[in-house]
Amino acid sequence: MNITDRQAKTFSRLLVVVSAVISLAIVLFGYRIFLRESQTIRQEKFNDLKTIAALKVDQIVNWRQSRLEIVRMNTSGAIRIFFNQWLKAPRDPNVISDIMNRITYFRNAEGCQDIFIADPDGKILFSATSTESELSAISRQLIIQTISENKAIFGAQYRCPICGQLHLDVLAPIRTPDNRPVAVLIMRINPNTWLYPFIQSWPVFSKSAETLLVQKDGNDVLFLNALRHRPDIAPLTLRIPLSRTDALSVQAVLGHKGCFEGKDYRGVDVISDSQTIPGTSWFLIAKMDTSEVMADMTYRRNAIALSVILGILLTAAMAASAYFSRTGTLYQRLFQTEQKQRELQGEIGATLYSIGDGVIVTDKSGHIRRLNPVAETLTGWKEAEAIDKPLFDVFQIINERTRQRVNNPVEQVIQDNVVVGLANHTLLVSRDSLERPIADSAAPIHDDNGDIIGVVLVFRDQTEERHTMNKLLASEQFVRSTLDGLSYMIAIVDAAGTILYVNQAWLDFGEANQAEMSAIMPGANYLEICQKAEGPESDGAMEFATGLTAVLSGTRSTFAVEYPCHSPDEKRWFIARVTKFPHDSESRAIIAHENITERKQIENTQLFLLQLGTQENHEDFFEALALYLHDTLGSDFVCIDRLEGDLKTARTVAIYFDGKFRDNITYTLKDTPCGDVVGKTVCVFQKDVRGMFPKDEVLQEMVAESYVGVTLWNILGEAIGLIAVISRKPLANSRLAEAVLKLVGMRTASELEGRQAMEALLTKQRELENLNFSLEDRIRKAVDELRQKDQVLIHQSRMAAMGEMIGNIAHQWRQPLNALGLVVANIKDAHDYKELDATYLNQAIADSNRLIQKMSSTISDFANFFRPDKKIAAFSGLKQIRDAIALVEASFKSNNVTIQCDTTEDVMLLGFPNEFSQVLLNLLVNAKDAIKASKTPNGCVVVNLTSRNGRGCITVRDNGGGIPEDIIGRIFDPYFSTKQQGSGIGLYMSKMIIEDNMNGAITARNIENGAEFIICIPLS
Repeated sequence: MNITDRQAKTFSRLLVVVSAVISLAIVLFGYRIFLRESQTIRQEKFNDLKTIAALKVDQIVNWRQSRLEIVRMNTSGAIRIFFNQWLKAPRDPNVISDIMNRITYFRNAEGCQDIFIADPDGKILFSATSTESELSAISRQLIIQTISENKAIFGAQYRCPICGQLHLDVLAPIRTPDNRPVAVLIMRINPNTWLYPFIQSWPVFSKSAETLLVQKDGNDVLFLNALRHRPDIAPLTLRIPLSRTDALSVQAVLGHKGCFEGKDYRGVDVISDSQTIPGTSWFLIAKMDTSEVMADMTYRRNAIALSVILGILLTAAMAASAYFSRTGTLYQRLFQTEQKQRELQGEIGATLYSIGDGVIVTDKSGHIRRLNPVAETLTGWKEAEAIDKPLFDVFQIINERTRQRVNNPVEQVIQDNVVVGLANHTLLVSRDSLERPIADSAAPIHDDNGDIIGVVLVFRDQTEERHTMNKLLASEQFVRSTLDGLSYMIAIVDAAGTILYVNQAWLDFGEANQAEMSAIMPGANYLEICQKAEGPESDGAMEFATGLTAVLSGTRSTFAVEYPCHSPDEKRWFIARVTKFPHDSESRAIIAHENITERKQIENTQLFLLQLGTQENHEDFFEALALYLHDTLGSDFVCIDRLEGDLKTARTVAIYFDGKFRDNITYTLKDTPCGDVVGKTVCVFQKDVRGMFPKDEVLQEMVAESYVGVTLWNILGEAIGLIAVISRKPLANSRLAEAVLKLVGMRTASELEGRQAMEALLTKQRELENLNFSLEDRIRKAVDELRQKDQVLIHQSRMAAMGEMIGNIAHQWRQPLNALGLVVANIKDAHDYKELDATYLNQAIADSNRLIQKMSSTISDFANFFRPDKKIAAFSGLKQIRDAIALVEASFKSNNVTIQCDTTEDVMLLGFPNEFSQVLLNLLVNAKDAIKASKTPNGCVVVNLTSRNGRGCITVRDNGGGIPEDIIGRIFDPYFSTKQQGSGIGLYMSKMIIEDNMNGAITARNIENGAEFIICIPLS
């Protein structure tokens, strides 16, 4: 072996070692990049899920809080006033109408299923839809909880066992003036309408992403909402046992928060983020299939692997090139020309056929010399066919937008001796006319002297990349469109407070209010904007800047503040919320401003109506209302009219025009917008109203532009008046104006109807004054007749009670009289048989005296029982019941009727004990007579004593067949009786004693096989 061979072998070994080390470094570097990309993708998805979960939790919490505030506000306002009026006058049709109008308006305004008012026992008193006849046990339990806690509560969603529908109930107590709960207002919500849309929406496109709402229910996890991948499963039906710890829903209810990988309800591998919803037992889970997350990871893995392989091949190619170059130098004297050719062919061959991109090699004239397999696929040409052909014939490229052919890049490379990249939007047209988007570059090939000997063109198919990019752009566009579609004004800021994005509502508000657009556009600093605020809004701006800084720094997760932002044309209120979310390990925050002007104005209007007309407020109602509408709606002219009988003319009761009240007038409705209002609920002309009614002189003189009017209806549904609001400017917020006028319309109609009634009453009063003298004699006579009737009625009641008493005395005396007769008979027998001695006679006399004493005691008991009471006193309810049973027990036994008292604990009552006993005796006798009349075998009467809601309740229940439904409402009427010899005054007098004398209540109802009477009187 010569020196040249030894040098060649040594150099070749060195190249192998170096190439191996470089290849290993490339592989390790590629693997490290893959791990980092995998972690980045996974973390991005987890961050997205966490942000979406936090956003949905905030939406649900805000929605729940707003429902509670709405119910709480309604139970502390007009409904509370009307309901307390109803408690005093439950049959007053005006009060009933006010309550029904209020809850119906409340239901229509909130769009809920129904609005109920129920008593503490769960009985429905009022309903906005009148579709419910009874409440389920679940609703009654919520009512008990609301009454006991005396505060508004938000119930859990449930499937009603009565109607089978899903319900969410929000309840609040209705209190008396002394703050004692007496009823409950229930707002019933359909989760399919309000709750599930929050949960099911997803801000970006995803094939598998889904949000779940679950809660722990015994030993199971209960799914509360509809499922995206199992639409056949209804809400509140799917359950997963807690033993399934691999299920992410189980992990969530067991306390795991944040990111988690596991199985979903389908058994599919998913990644998720779980969070609790404050104030509830609910858990919210945002999840996405692992396969969808891995799709992007697979693409990046393939790209990295391809790059690693290409790097190894290039390393090998460079090593081979170095080896052949070195070897060629050693053997240059023998193989110079041949070796250069082999080096070139080896380099091109090793590189060309192993890389994954399309490669075309040309000579310096642009004719093809090599075509690798990928290039064959993309161009549609085989290498053998393409060799020696001009590049322009094989590599045909056009502009995607203009459809014009693109210049040959080889010519520019040869001309400028530089690397040339293909322009964007370039399409490669294959031999079979198939078009593909491509990208990459062309580079020159130099010889040892630096001269160009050819061009290598490397290109790749961008179809998949373009598809992925389009999906990303579509997703971003979806998010932007969603945010732009919101009525909220939204901005996203970074950790320093710099605005990164604003939605369309933000821009529209700035433009409408003539704001300096550069100051609120992306790039501006929101904290600096707040700090530069001047005037009365500066304090609120600084408060908001402090809250925003706290959220961005992490000391607070959210911040919200309500603030006024009035303009020269209208009064406005907003609520601003700041929510933090992570983004690429950097803090960002979403700022959302919501216009709550309409809600605020409605609240102010309700407060105004509550305060107006109180004892402390002595203003004229109509003038005060006209002034309020002028200030609230920013109008120039307000009038409140009363319609005349023909509905063709109107008489004003209040006019406020250009800052002062004017004299009332009578005018014709024809050819005026007020004429269009009559008969309609609301009539709105937002602009050019004087052009629509050219004959209306008032509109023309004041140069009116907009008009809003509402009809006033009386309780019979007849039009009695109207309210008109006119402005010289176009109407900016017609919905607010309609809402305010509808709200004040009901109260104004009541006031107007009351004024008309007062005027009519005054007229009648004047007529009555003229008849006053003659009526005195007639009234005196009527009073005398009523007194005589009362005396007859009382006498009849006493006679009826006396008859019952005599009958019961007869039953009580029957046994002792029989025993006394036996004693007398025994004395005679003892005399006849010579057994009568002093001892026998003394015993007989003692027995006779004992029986006579018992009969005398019976007379005393009945006398005391019917003796009238002088004053109200505390007495034992149990004792009075037992005494009454003792008086009638013998009569009951003779008629085969059992009587029993189920009460063991005594209750102290307040009233007239003897009168109470008379009522109780009357009910017992009626029960016995009903059992006899129905010929019921095993007749039974049960008396029970309890206390509830501050009253003692005595229940008398029998199995005598009950009271016919067609007469049960008349049994307490005077002279009404179902007995052939009945006087019809027993139950009437009982009702007078309990309700008039003892401030109690007596009611009757049918039960199974009989009737039940309930007496409720105050406790001592």
